[in-house]
Amino acid sequence: MSPYRAQTVPEFLMTMRKQHDAILRRAKLRQAQLKKQQLVTKTAILNESKRPQLSGATKEHYQLQNLRIDYQFNVHKLRVELNLDEKQFACQANLSLARVKEIEAGKALPTMEELLQLARISGKFIKFKFE
Repeated sequence: MSPYRAQTVPEFLMTMRKQHDAILRRAKLRQAQLKKQQLVTKTAILNESKRPQLSGATKEHYQLQNLRIDYQFNVHKLRVELNLDEKQFACQANLSLARVKEIEAGKALPTMEELLQLARISGKFIKFKFE
């Protein structure tokens, strides 16, 4: 015996109509989802273009701040690698304790002479990159 029962023509047409309507509902739902997704994407693109652009002075300020942070981190890391406290580190590098604290706090950038002195006491090389 077949699991399907025999349908009359009107029953068959009604079943086909229900399936057709269900397909159309799913298609409309998917179309609405795609439109919403496109709208979100367009909005994101518009918001990206409306983002305020930094002026040259502001960019320079942030670049300088990033440079201070890099030196702050690297000088502190070097001191820890050498297993020295701030006073010992300052003495070996021939710098004042206040100067070491300024550099490690990110309040000042080391001069070229100070960098060369730090390289000498650590036995490391200095690499410069222009980007």
